[in-house]
Amino acid sequence: MMLTDRQQQIYDFILDFRRSNGCSPSIPEIQRHFGIRSPNGVAGHLHALEAKGMIRRAERGSRQIDVAQATPPAALHALPMYG
Repeated sequence: MMLTDRQQQIYDFILDFRRSNGCSPSIPEIQRHFGIRSPNGVAGHLHALEAKGMIRRAERGSRQIDVAQATPPAALHALPMYG
């Protein structure tokens, strides 16, 4: 799936934010980070990412961005299970 440079930057920011904070960034946080003047500008980028299957968004809630193709966080490790 081809992303524009800005969409890739926003997608990477969402992944990094989720790894660092354990939750998704809000629209105002994305807006401030990238210096986007309008929340609708961020919403447009998120809508494009959702249309391309990179993220899923809930109808309501400020931090309802799910990453569809996320790799597991670096802090998690696979451990063998013995029973």
